[in-house]
Amino acid sequence: ITIEQIKSLSERRDALGGIFDIDGKIIQIAEKELVTQRPDFWNDPKSAEELLKEISQIKSWTSEYEKVNRGFEDLQVI
Repeated sequence: ITIEQIKSLSERRDALGGIFDIDGKIIQIAEKELVTQRPDFWNDPKSAEELLKEISQIKSWTSEYEKVNRGFEDLQVI
């Protein structure tokens, strides 16, 4: 793999982060997780479960993007 190909992959990875608003999703996760720390969070179990499911769905996006980042970093090391 050439340096130009690595640069192209880096640009594509960065574009994906913007297209899927990874930074925004990370902020959403943090905000929603703060809600789960409230003492009255489990007063409405159905609502609590829905929020936890929503957090899990958002985390699936960020964790998959993180896998891409780790793979790219491994490629750079190699």
